[in-house]
Formats: sequence, C-alpha cells, structure tokens
Amino acid sequence: MKDKYSIHYDCSCQGCVARLTAWSDEPLVYLSILKLGKYSFWNRFRHAWKSLVTGDPYEDQVVLDLEQVQKLAEDLQDIKYEINKNIDN
Repeated sequence: MKDKYSIHYDCSCQGCVARLTAWSDEPLVYLSILKLGKYSFWNRFRHAWKSLVTGDPYEDQVVLDLEQVQKLAEDLQDIKYEINKNIDN
C-alpha cells in the first residue's frame, strides 16, 4: 500500500491555502492552491461539482517531478537568503 504525504500551508493573506501532496510509490509532487472566501451559490455549486466529478477540490495544481522539486527547494533557499541579507542591512 502506498503512503500519502500531505502538507498544508496557510497564505499570509489568509485568503488561500497551498497543499503539497506526494505518494511513496510515485516520483511526483503535487502543489495545489485553494482560494478561500465567500462565493456566490453558483460558484460554490460549480466548485462542489468539480470536486465530485474529478475528486480534486483545488482550482490550481502544478505537478512537479523530483528534479523540479529539488530546484524549487534551492530557489526558495536562495530567496530566503536574499531576504534575510537585505533585512540585516
């Protein structure tokens, strides 16, 4: 049986949630973004229907292979370093 790994990140704007999902037997990582907020009845219905039909409640999804995941991790570390360097000056 494959293990599922899922991590949620709350957006600083408090209007979105990001989720990283991976399975132990698959060399891909899924980055999904869900927008939070108040929607009209029809938008909620459309979203619910999409979730029921596809099984995926997320509006945006990016699929990354392991090489892209490594590059993303390195880029995030570089950005963090640059921000911290600028804050310290």
